[in-house]
Amino acid sequence: MAINFALVKNSLYTWAVSVVPSGMPVIFYEPNAPRPTVPYVTLYLNSVVSVGQDWTEAEADSTGTVDMKGDRQFTLQVQGYGNDPLTVLENIRTSLQKQTVLDTLRANGIAFYQSLNIGDITELVDSQFERRAQLDILFGIAQIYTDTPGYFDEIEVQEIIENQIGDVVYDETITITSP
Repeated sequence: MAINFALVKNSLYTWAVSVVPSGMPVIFYEPNAPRPTVPYVTLYLNSVVSVGQDWTEAEADSTGTVDMKGDRQFTLQVQGYGNDPLTVLENIRTSLQKQTVLDTLRANGIAFYQSLNIGDITELVDSQFERRAQLDILFGIAQIYTDTPGYFDEIEVQEIIENQIGDVVYDETITITSP
């Protein structure tokens, strides 16, 4: 089945809600979208990368369908706003060392690769400093899809041989059919 990023986002949201302090809002970041009052956490799928070359089945099935698979790696950008965002993000990062969390993510087809550094990105908002921190996390997921190039069930090959002056010396047509 092809990747459905709505389901991926739902899985990541469920995980994040389970590890932030009780009652802290978690939202997917959208530019110019309304935001809850601080403290809260935002999630953002920052990039999706194809890892290497996708694998293709060597032979088509009886309907001419070929199975294909490939690894995808994506970056989830997590930002914490207000109060103590460094602690919140450290707790999110630490949760990815728990087998129960990894098992839950894997059950939804998501593999944890690596968490990167937590950065303090506190900034001035409406003449007051807003405490902020950011964490990038690399995850992986499999892309499974098919192609239907079809197949030949009959091939006709014609061979014509001419001599030097252009007279046809040999002319034969061979028909090859699949079993």
